[in-house]
Amino acid sequence: MVFDTLSSVFSVNLLKQIIVVISCNLFCIGAGCTFGFSAVLLPQIKKDQDFLYDKCHDHWIASSACLAMAFGCIGAGIFSDKYGRRFTHLIVSIPFVMGWIVLAFASNVLILLIGRILTGLCTGVFRSLGAVYLGEISSPTNRPLFIFSLSLSGTGGILLGHILGGYLNWRVSCFIICLPIAIGFGLQLFAKESPLWLLYKGRIDQGTAGFKWFRGNDECAQRELAEVLEKQKNRPPNLTFKEGLRAMFSKVFMIPLLTAFLLFLTVQFSGVNTMSFYAQDLLKSTFSGKQDPFTLMLVTDSARVIGVTLLFCFSKFIPRRKSYVIICATLVILLVVLIAYIAVKPSGLDWLAITVMVSYIALGSIMVGLSWTFIGEIFPSQLRGLGSGIGASCSFFLLFLSVNITPGIMTSYGIIATYSMFAILSFFGLLFLYFLLPHTDGKTLQEIENNYDKNKVVV
Repeated sequence: MVFDTLSSVFSVNLLKQIIVVISCNLFCIGAGCTFGFSAVLLPQIKKDQDFLYDKCHDHWIASSACLAMAFGCIGAGIFSDKYGRRFTHLIVSIPFVMGWIVLAFASNVLILLIGRILTGLCTGVFRSLGAVYLGEISSPTNRPLFIFSLSLSGTGGILLGHILGGYLNWRVSCFIICLPIAIGFGLQLFAKESPLWLLYKGRIDQGTAGFKWFRGNDECAQRELAEVLEKQKNRPPNLTFKEGLRAMFSKVFMIPLLTAFLLFLTVQFSGVNTMSFYAQDLLKSTFSGKQDPFTLMLVTDSARVIGVTLLFCFSKFIPRRKSYVIICATLVILLVVLIAYIAVKPSGLDWLAITVMVSYIALGSIMVGLSWTFIGEIFPSQLRGLGSGIGASCSFFLLFLSVNITPGIMTSYGIIATYSMFAILSFFGLLFLYFLLPHTDGKTLQEIENNYDKNKVVV
């Protein structure tokens, strides 16, 4: 009713898509807060005399959410392929709010870890499933913009979590973070299920009506709908276990999965996301305590938001594959410059090192955003939820490894060894992706799948 009334006023189907985009972005703001919360949580509980705490728990409080995100992604893929993208969003928002409430009332490390794991599981669902849902309701021209918006809101969530935890008690912050989740839940109550998912499940009438509800009935929309319906004729609505295994080990699934793994290996071991968890410690080590780490953390957070905002604004004009390759190569160069600065420690050049650090964070955030746009596009239709879930699970498991081993490397071998690890792994990931990463700009999801069906990788 709400959507129909607004649509009649503005006479555009795009409005319906945008309101769904807003709801998915509100979920991703909460997900971003999960990423960044440990950076402000750990300094507060260390000073809280009423909270039983030992420093040995640091890496588990930070990384437990990442490991939970990995399992959440796989669960999201399986559950959303069976029950739908919208339905999964609505169901998962409930335990997500419960997780933040558990955190708010935590009195010891065990309860804190339960809250972190619960919010981590739900974050994995939102971050992987949002790209799939938005990819399936949007036109090829708007799809990159809509999926990029999730990275913008996730980055904004990191900044929000740092600001709330920096200026408010962490328990109060947990309650505030519940608000965008509640609003997103309310908006999605009025949305429709993904029309492509309905079509893939054999619910042709519902899927066709949903497709027209979101996309209208113009020539481009009709052509895409006809292509999907034609492809669906020879497909069973549900795969048997044997058919599912055969599909999972086919080139059309394995090549996108390898691409997703390499994308996230490069992203997570570039160090950009790891910085969110140990921002103050990493920045303090980089600049030898000469600059206030909390202020630097907010500066780098702002750089993230600015970088992803620029990506969002110009997404329709950016060749994504070429941009990813150029940005990743630039990140490696910036890391080498940072290593040189730390090794030499030239006097009077702190401003240059800060500029390099801010540029590294901004460009790295753009690279993260670019990576996630491919995940909602490259997997075949019948296994898109599972494929994107496994791909996103790889992302969070790799982040878990990065978050877990970074403090040990930093303590045992120093900050130079830490940045060197980031630079080397990013470089090797880039070499492989140069050949594997496909062009998807301006193509329908069916066209992308058809290219893989031809047993070749389009580069």
